[in-house]
Amino acid sequence: MTPEEDSKDAKDNKRHVSFCEIHVVELPVILGDHPCCRDGLPVQPGWEASDRYSVSIDTFEATRLPQRRSNLFLPKFHRVKLIRNVPFRDDEANPRAIHSLVAENSFEKTTDIKMVEDRLSDSNTRFSIFQLELDELKEVREEERIGRRRRHQQRQRQRQAVAKLRLYNEQMRLYCLFHQDA
Repeated sequence: MTPEEDSKDAKDNKRHVSFCEIHVVELPVILGDHPCCRDGLPVQPGWEASDRYSVSIDTFEATRLPQRRSNLFLPKFHRVKLIRNVPFRDDEANPRAIHSLVAENSFEKTTDIKMVEDRLSDSNTRFSIFQLELDELKEVREEERIGRRRRHQQRQRQRQAVAKLRLYNEQMRLYCLFHQDA
């Protein structure tokens, strides 16, 4: 094989990925029960597909709207429009609405309780850290006090030793003077 054939074979061996069709599954909109939905009733996609179709990737890219994360949020008026188009019985809507409101209220209460517990836990942790630091400071001060006392006692012993040495020197001087005259 020539080097040209080797490079041609290497190019042929590279893996390629391509997309030709997008399969779209349309899901119905149903009333949801998410507790974080504060304005109006929550909506969510249903489980049973209402329509399925395929679109070429080129058609999809040409017709799709640019999406941002903010576009994924549905404002209240948009959810109301979606819910108006959803066929449901009156007796089905009320329990779901009540369940949603109960879930929202219980979520808020547990969130508030959890937030208070977290803050209390943080406060206890901070207090424990403060208490440990205070205990360490007390130990350091006690060690300093003991060290000062020991240094004071050591200085006293040194003074006493110096005084004894002076006294001994004085006694020796007097002894030498007394015996020198004799």
